[in-house]
Amino acid sequence: MSSPPIPPELNQPLPRHVTANGYFKFSVAVLTFFLLLPPLIMLPVTYGISHNRALLRTNGVPAIGQITDLKAERSRSTYVYRVSYRFQPSSVPGSRQGFQTGTDGVSEARYRNLHVGQDVPILYEPSRPGNSGLHFDDSVNTSDDSAMMLLFGLFIVGLSGGLYVLLMAVLLVPYFREKKLLQWSHVASAVILEEEEIGWSRPTMTATYQFTDEKGQTVTATQKNLPSVKKLNWPGFRAFREAVTKNPVAVYQPENSEKSMLYRAGSLVCYVP
Repeated sequence: MSSPPIPPELNQPLPRHVTANGYFKFSVAVLTFFLLLPPLIMLPVTYGISHNRALLRTNGVPAIGQITDLKAERSRSTYVYRVSYRFQPSSVPGSRQGFQTGTDGVSEARYRNLHVGQDVPILYEPSRPGNSGLHFDDSVNTSDDSAMMLLFGLFIVGLSGGLYVLLMAVLLVPYFREKKLLQWSHVASAVILEEEEIGWSRPTMTATYQFTDEKGQTVTATQKNLPSVKKLNWPGFRAFREAVTKNPVAVYQPENSEKSMLYRAGSLVCYVP
């Protein structure tokens, strides 16, 4: 019985053309979306808050506002106490359309001594009255936490960025190793000798395969992390496993055939341009 044909994309001049498969692209997209995108969005927001408070400290004009709402919001293990207010900038006296609104945070002790309708001191930016804050006991200058928010934002960006670089390295190191192998490897039809189901918390399948290299040596190797039978109903997993095991093809280094893998079992596939 003759061996199944070698996939045509492997029968092209070296170095072969290769591209990442859908699973690798999906993994990169997920890492980028959850680890890189949120901090990059959060940093401009925290910087904007810090910048606004800095403008209030240097250019703020005092005014008297009136409390319109009080809220105690649960935040994990503590409460955040927020005060909503309205005020009228001095540039538009007597005009109700000139009223501006704002929200600021206070301590629990301060919160318990406030009530809706109470007059409160505030600061606002004359050129942009929407930028305002409560001004209890010079709190804008002495109790401002915007700088701390900016430092916290930078810390989160650094932490997420470091974790992103680490996880991307975990993906890219084997990616480039596999890319070099696929571009310059020799190929041979293989036979699956055994399929072992690994039933840990993340079930996978390990295939033991065998092939004969160009020197006539019989090589036995294993291919790990193939989809387990428990995951074959997941989208694309059955097709991925069958693409590797139905017509198994080994790609190996010509100078050391012990370094091999089953074609289509990794992050890359070959293509004919």
